[in-house]
Amino acid sequence: MSTITHLDPLLAPRRPVARAAARVGTGATPRPIIIRRRAVLAVVAIAVVATGVLGSRAMATEPTSGGINVPRTVVAQPGDTIWGIARNLMPNGDITELVDVLVRMNGDQISAGQIIRIP
Repeated sequence: MSTITHLDPLLAPRRPVARAAARVGTGATPRPIIIRRRAVLAVVAIAVVATGVLGSRAMATEPTSGGINVPRTVVAQPGDTIWGIARNLMPNGDITELVDVLVRMNGDQISAGQIIRIP
């Protein structure tokens, strides 16, 4: 009967299984892959934090009295004049100084579609 036990796979003696082959079916992840995943996760986390910190500094705020004045613009429509644009910007009061500034910034002749810089 000893010959039958060697032919029957259930009764045959077990052989040692290689370590890598044992992991394939068990779902265990090899250590180098775990280390690589953690490194990628750390880099992504650092990038997210850096973007949040640096991005918050670049946000626009209300201009202060000592801040840089960014010129505003108006697109001239057909029939617009420097005096008319000045009157729209300052409906009450004397607009002669504003007209002088507009002429210095944009020239004394404007045309439709021209971008007029406003002080």
